[in-house]
Amino acid sequence: MKLIDSSPAELRPDQLRVAKLFASMDEQTQQQILLILEGFAERYPRHSAPALRLVKGGSA
Repeated sequence: MKLIDSSPAELRPDQLRVAKLFASMDEQTQQQILLILEGFAERYPRHSAPALRLVKGGSA
């Protein structure tokens, strides 16, 4: 699964920790987290967009 478009140097420390944690998860867990984030994004787009961009790449 694609994680992020940014290089580690472009990420804040908290974003880098999340990116590393997400990358360490198995594919099924990543998919479950994405489903949860996408559900939140429908309801709370302003607050969820940064998290989706982080795990899906810059297009979210």
